[in-house]
Amino acid sequence: ADAAPLFAPDPPPTPLVLVAGNEVTGIDPDLFSLCEQSVTIPMFGRKRSLNVATAFGIAAVVLRRRWDAARDAAPKLP
Repeated sequence: ADAAPLFAPDPPPTPLVLVAGNEVTGIDPDLFSLCEQSVTIPMFGRKRSLNVATAFGIAAVVLRRRWDAARDAAPKLP
């Protein structure tokens, strides 16, 4: 399946598990087969990858912002 853009405007699904793989070998195929979706982080310039800690940090912050935006946009009860 194609990876979804990390910066999509819709709220991420819940519950959610963020899986990060080894920088050399990636995510174990057995674990990856259990994942319902993968995401991509857009890259600009010459670099074609990020180290796993940086990628995980970006993903965690972006997902949190998407959840917060969805919560803030939800109708408020009187």
